[in-house]
Amino acid sequence: MVNLRDVIDECGVVAVGRGFDLSQTATQVALVATEVAEALDHVLLDAPLETRIFVQELRRACREFEVFRQSAENYQDLSLVTDRLKLMEELADVCIRVFSYVGGNDRTDEFLGMLLGKMRMNHHRPWRHGKGF
Repeated sequence: MVNLRDVIDECGVVAVGRGFDLSQTATQVALVATEVAEALDHVLLDAPLETRIFVQELRRACREFEVFRQSAENYQDLSLVTDRLKLMEELADVCIRVFSYVGGNDRTDEFLGMLLGKMRMNHHRPWRHGKGF
């Protein structure tokens, strides 16, 4: 059984060890969005127009952000958290959405295997995964 607290702590330790500045709140939350956009790259859209437009715009914005990350130097994000508890609540919602999708589609074992595999892989990735931040 995977202990969620251990997973959270390990991810933080590895990310810091790979050079990521986890205090850059806006950047870190934006990087969550880039991962969501990458997940959507593996979905063949057959949804209402509004959903297709949203997904296309999210993908476009995230691709541009990732291009920027590749060559960014001396990057600084001095964003301030205005309401820590609300931020934590929204991040919990992100996790709940992921877990609900995974569990609701009977993919828990598959997901846990991927999660643990990605965590192992991140131990061996280059500094900042080869990106500027």
